[in-house]
Amino acid sequence: MNSKFEEQATLYVLDGLDPGEHAAFEAQLLQSPELAALVRELESALDREIRLLPQHPPAADLLTRIESRLDRPDDPTPVGESARSSIWIAFARWSIAAVIAVSTAILAVQSLRRSDATTEPNMVLIVGLNAEGSTLTRMPMPVASNDEGGGFIQLASFAENLWNNPTILPDASTVANAANGYALFDPASNQGFIAIRNLPEPAPGQLYHMWIIDTASGHVVQAGVLPATQATSGLYSFAVAASGNTPPPQLNFFVTSESASSSRFTAPSGKVVLGSKRI
Repeated sequence: MNSKFEEQATLYVLDGLDPGEHAAFEAQLLQSPELAALVRELESALDREIRLLPQHPPAADLLTRIESRLDRPDDPTPVGESARSSIWIAFARWSIAAVIAVSTAILAVQSLRRSDATTEPNMVLIVGLNAEGSTLTRMPMPVASNDEGGGFIQLASFAENLWNNPTILPDASTVANAANGYALFDPASNQGFIAIRNLPEPAPGQLYHMWIIDTASGHVVQAGVLPATQATSGLYSFAVAASGNTPPPQLNFFVTSESASSSRFTAPSGKVVLGSKRI
């Protein structure tokens, strides 16, 4: 394995490739068992390093002060990228990112747009997923934020709360030891999280692929591939690419088992293992 591939594999695991490089690398990944093994090794190393991060309890009022700073409407100074990163790192070391930070996939979805979509302010969509199908529910965001960085942290906190307390999910139909999950999507920010629990290990030569569908048009795009070493359970963040002022579509999510030897995935062809193609 040459140094160029090792560098690309490292950037891939750290989500440091641009969209074109990311797509090209994934095509190589599906064709090279050696490269796939390297990525699994790097993912495991990242997992170990994250879990070894020191845990420090925050000051009692620190979270309140951070949220107050993020949500302050009359502050003319935008929160810079470095500040957002620092806030996220501090927040992650409390508890929220124990599972979120391990999941390295940020899922970009292109060209899923509806001209007639309407969304209530401060409402999030929750798509329940199980082996039988999907359910769609709208819920108010517990705390709304006008700031992009603060909004993501609050959405992540909401996702973590649902992850740790699955019984509060609307229409919860989870069965002990049964495959299930949910997708949490904020139309205001085009960001969300998808949670997977209790999927069986993929069969030899198979990988789990996540798909997103616009339920109005039926347009389906591949959202990503579950990490080979963490395919049975995990909490993954994703973002839907914005396009002008067009509202986001109504989305559904499902997971299929696809052949690892295929290099192109323009449409799902394997067995649906979680969720359904329609709500």
